[in-house]
Amino acid sequence: MHQAPNYFLGIDLGGTHIKSALLDINLNVITERSDPTNVSIGPDHVCSTVFIRNMRIKEDSTE
Repeated sequence: MHQAPNYFLGIDLGGTHIKSALLDINLNVITERSDPTNVSIGPDHVCSTVFIRNMRIKEDSTE
């Protein structure tokens, strides 16, 4: 049986910044972060940044 999530991850991928927020089930912000997009480095870098930064946002919430 499928279990409901305990939290949600919101991502805003913009031309200058990647903004992420970890939200609880009531949509209250637990933690958020903003990192430069650095589009001039290329799409692989942008994808890596999204992946790495958002893997770390849960770690940020426990600090």
